[in-house]
Amino acid sequence: MGTLDQFITDVQDELRTISGINFVPEYPADSVPTYPFVPVMASDGNSDHHKNPGLSYWLHNVRVGLLAPREDININTQIILPKLEPIVEGLQKELLSSTSRFKPNISTFGVLNYVSGPIEWGGIMMLGFMIEITGVKIKNTL
Repeated sequence: MGTLDQFITDVQDELRTISGINFVPEYPADSVPTYPFVPVMASDGNSDHHKNPGLSYWLHNVRVGLLAPREDININTQIILPKLEPIVEGLQKELLSSTSRFKPNISTFGVLNYVSGPIEWGGIMMLGFMIEITGVKIKNTL
């Protein structure tokens, strides 16, 4: 059985394997002890149970942040920019692999979108990226 919580935990585990990522909290944190800070959270989605009786279909979008304080934009850009591609490539490799830890109940369309710029987190202006894993499909038996 696949769950959104398990998917997020697996994404966090994958992110923790990437060199230079200092803080991937279990749940989004109000205070950040070290940077870059990489929170993972559900952003939106939907559920459809009527297409096939006995099955539960979920379609989620999951957001991955790559954040640093905006105190020194020059230095923090140099810290976070080189981490974007390893994060996206690490996630794509795991999401699209035939041996992915997410199979067989969880799959994705393999699309990762991102936006960059100033982002407010817990009342603090951050600089960074929000990476969106779109179309996280979860199918379970009711």
